[in-house]
Amino acid sequence: SPVLAGSLGMRSVAEFLAAAKHMGMQTGPAVSMHVHVNAVAKEQPGDVLSNKQIRNVWVHYSCFQLVINSMLQDSRVNTPAAMPLVFRRYQKIRVSKGKQRAVYVLRSERHAPWSHRQTSVVQEFFAKMKRVSAQQNRHVLRKLNEFAERDDKPVGQTFQKRNVRRYIALVEQSSRRSSQVNLQSLAAHGTLEFRAFPATSDPERALRWVAFVLRLVEHFKDRDCDAYCKSWEDLEVRQQHATLDMLEKDLQMNMTYW
Repeated sequence: SPVLAGSLGMRSVAEFLAAAKHMGMQTGPAVSMHVHVNAVAKEQPGDVLSNKQIRNVWVHYSCFQLVINSMLQDSRVNTPAAMPLVFRRYQKIRVSKGKQRAVYVLRSERHAPWSHRQTSVVQEFFAKMKRVSAQQNRHVLRKLNEFAERDDKPVGQTFQKRNVRRYIALVEQSSRRSSQVNLQSLAAHGTLEFRAFPATSDPERALRWVAFVLRLVEHFKDRDCDAYCKSWEDLEVRQQHATLDMLEKDLQMNMTYW
């Protein structure tokens, strides 16, 4: 498939999904739609981003991570294929309305009806995965800050070719491919890959997500975050206080669809 870019690319997506929907195509809850945004590939459309700009995009996506989770269907929140950019382990809760007050209950992951021992092993695996993911996000933030401090020139102009590979390799070592913002895609495709959104045959829903991702990158790549991204604790505070209204105001984008 050729790289889709600009208004023609958006039109191609809309036409394909409209045709697929007309033919009765359905998407399962575990299937996702990945959006790639050019970051370091000079031969592809779009700006080449600097170390600092890549850091800024990752940080501000993390700032609004809990808000973005609310824009997704339940099956895409905390999915192992697209782990959120959070800095400690989160669990889902179920709210049961009692006569006097709401009761909040930790909800375990759903698994196949295996034996109790097998289920416990699977639950332990997913719990460990979430814990490791949170720890890796702290490491990714530290690495991105290190690269941002070196200079703010585009990655392709900062180092010679061999050193560009070293830069990307370091990010790869500290980043999970199965993250909502996949930095390993920098090495494979020269892009930032956004993996959170569920697959859909609805052209409007798909295009609204693509437009949101493009707007997020374009707006936040030049928003300096030095005042609150030097430590994951400071970033987590902003994450916990972020709202959809704040995101709408920052992006100057109508978010009523979400």
